Amino acid sequence: MGSKVAVIKVEDTEKSIQKGIKKLLIELQPSFGEKVFIKPNFVVASSPERGVITDPRIIKTLIKEIGEDRVVVGDGGIGKHSFDKISRKYGLDRLEVPMKNLNLDEGVEIKVKGKYLTRVNIAKSVVGKEIISLPKLKIHTIAGVTLGVKNLIGVLLPKPAVYMHNNIHGKLVDLLRAIKPVFTIVDGIYGGERDELFTRPVKTGVLIGGDDVVAVDAVSSSIMGFDPMSIPYIRMAHEEGLGMGDIEEIEILGDSINDVKKEFKLSRLKRAFSWTYRFT
Repeated sequence: MGSKVAVIKVEDTEKSIQKGIKKLLIELQPSFGEKVFIKPNFVVASSPERGVITDPRIIKTLIKEIGEDRVVVGDGGIGKHSFDKISRKYGLDRLEVPMKNLNLDEGVEIKVKGKYLTRVNIAKSVVGKEIISLPKLKIHTIAGVTLGVKNLIGVLLPKPAVYMHNNIHGKLVDLLRAIKPVFTIVDGIYGGERDELFTRPVKTGVLIGGDDVVAVDAVSSSIMGFDPMSIPYIRMAHEEGLGMGDIEEIEILGDSINDVKKEFKLSRLKRAFSWTYRFT
């Protein structure tokens, strides 16, 4: 077993979240460089308990663990100022770290040796830094799930990156060739079922983390009640050696998947557009 993923049960309290992050880091012992870019999912100006955005308490705890002088936090989002609104609402703008609204950033073109993508524009604030992906445990109408890999779309410019939606699974795999997070922590304190924006919250009470983003997404999707290898981008990334998608080959640390497993549902009205019907 080459990939390790930590599954840590937490409560919806600041103390429990802090303990959960520390336990996750102790289990996995990640090593971060001098410049780290923390990428949450701040897609719209919503709240974590609705199952839409990453809980800011995770970000605050992680900053303390890594060190304020080494961290930049940023995201784009559908709304031009979604990131700024969330940062102000939860006090992130008062921290002693740079907060970057990527929608207002310059783009840097990067070539991609992919089947569906040959080049992408990445926000300048991200270039040259190690990425920590902090997605939400959520359903996605087109991709099936939106986790660590899909969270990387948020660093692309210009916004919104709707060009990624056609052949999304192949494009996600191509994007992973160009930018790969060094660490991923999925916020499953409250997950989101039904779809990615108008979610129905699912109180899952879990953090999922690891340095193999494909393995983290595989474990997270299993917690959501899906067979990871039935999700095309996970299977494709696994087959192309970009990460471990086979749940049987992943070493689970901390709590077991069965202890936190739920059955996430997709909106009936949107099932016709989901990966289940388009890719089986």
